[in-house]
Amino acid sequence: MADSEEFKKAAADVRNIDKTPANEDYAKMYGLYKQATAGDCDRDRPTSADALGQGKYDAWVAFKGMSQADAAAQYIAAAKDNIAKYGLK
Repeated sequence: MADSEEFKKAAADVRNIDKTPANEDYAKMYGLYKQATAGDCDRDRPTSADALGQGKYDAWVAFKGMSQADAAAQYIAAAKDNIAKYGLK
Protein backbone atom coordinates (compact mmCIF):
# COMPACT_ATOMS: atom_id res chain seq x y z
CA MET A 1 0.00 0.00 0.00
CA ALA A 2 2.93 2.37 0.65
CA ASP A 3 3.72 2.12 -3.05
CA SER A 4 0.17 3.02 -4.09
CA GLU A 5 -0.48 6.21 -6.01
CA GLU A 6 -2.78 7.45 -3.23
CA PHE A 7 0.01 7.04 -0.64
CA LYS A 8 2.56 8.75 -2.90
CA LYS A 9 0.17 11.66 -3.52
CA ALA A 10 -0.53 12.01 0.21
CA ALA A 11 3.21 12.08 0.94
CA ALA A 12 3.80 14.70 -1.76
CA ASP A 13 0.90 16.81 -0.49
CA VAL A 14 2.17 16.64 3.11
CA ARG A 15 5.42 18.24 1.96
CA ASN A 16 3.33 21.18 0.72
CA ILE A 17 1.19 21.82 3.79
CA ASP A 18 0.86 25.58 4.15
CA LYS A 19 1.18 26.01 7.92
CA THR A 20 3.50 24.01 10.15
CA PRO A 21 1.43 21.25 11.79
CA ALA A 22 1.26 20.98 15.56
CA ASN A 23 3.96 18.71 16.99
CA GLU A 24 1.52 15.90 17.75
CA ASP A 25 0.08 16.03 14.21
CA TYR A 26 3.55 16.03 12.65
CA ALA A 27 4.73 13.20 14.92
CA LYS A 28 1.74 11.03 14.04
CA MET A 29 2.25 11.51 10.30
CA TYR A 30 6.00 10.89 10.62
CA GLY A 31 5.50 7.71 12.65
CA LEU A 32 2.86 6.36 10.30
CA TYR A 33 4.98 7.18 7.24
CA LYS A 34 8.02 5.39 8.66
CA GLN A 35 5.94 2.37 9.72
CA ALA A 36 4.30 2.21 6.28
CA THR A 37 7.56 2.48 4.36
CA ALA A 38 10.04 0.66 6.61
CA GLY A 39 8.04 -1.45 9.06
CA ASP A 40 8.99 -1.74 12.72
CA CYS A 41 11.82 0.49 13.90
CA ASP A 42 15.12 -1.40 13.98
CA ARG A 43 17.30 1.36 15.45
CA ASP A 44 18.37 2.27 18.95
CA ARG A 45 16.86 5.35 20.57
CA PRO A 46 19.11 8.38 20.06
CA THR A 47 20.86 9.92 23.06
CA SER A 48 19.41 12.82 24.99
CA ALA A 49 21.73 15.13 23.05
CA ASP A 50 19.53 14.51 20.00
CA ALA A 51 16.08 15.69 21.07
CA LEU A 52 14.74 15.79 17.50
CA GLY A 53 16.01 12.28 16.85
CA GLN A 54 14.36 11.06 20.04
CA GLY A 55 11.05 12.61 19.01
CA LYS A 56 11.19 10.96 15.60
CA TYR A 57 12.17 7.64 17.16
CA ASP A 58 9.32 7.81 19.67
CA ALA A 59 6.82 8.72 16.93
CA TRP A 60 7.90 5.71 14.84
CA VAL A 61 8.03 3.24 17.75
CA ALA A 62 4.49 4.25 18.73
CA PHE A 63 3.25 2.23 15.74
CA LYS A 64 5.40 -0.87 16.35
CA GLY A 65 3.55 -4.03 15.39
CA MET A 66 1.15 -2.28 13.01
CA SER A 67 1.15 -3.74 9.51
CA GLN A 68 2.65 -1.60 6.79
CA ALA A 69 -0.69 -1.66 4.93
CA ASP A 70 -2.60 -0.43 7.99
CA ALA A 71 0.01 2.27 8.62
CA ALA A 72 -0.24 3.40 4.99
CA ALA A 73 -4.04 3.61 5.20
CA GLN A 74 -3.86 5.57 8.47
CA TYR A 75 -1.16 7.84 7.01
CA ILE A 76 -3.38 8.70 4.04
CA ALA A 77 -6.25 9.52 6.41
CA ALA A 78 -3.99 11.60 8.69
CA ALA A 79 -2.55 13.44 5.69
CA LYS A 80 -6.04 14.32 4.45
CA ASP A 81 -7.04 15.53 7.93
CA ASN A 82 -3.94 17.69 8.26
CA ILE A 83 -4.28 19.11 4.76
CA ALA A 84 -7.87 20.08 5.60
CA LYS A 85 -6.70 21.57 8.91
CA TYR A 86 -3.57 23.43 7.72
CA GLY A 87 -4.15 23.90 3.98
CA LEU A 88 -1.78 23.51 1.02
CA LYS A 89 0.67 26.07 -0.39
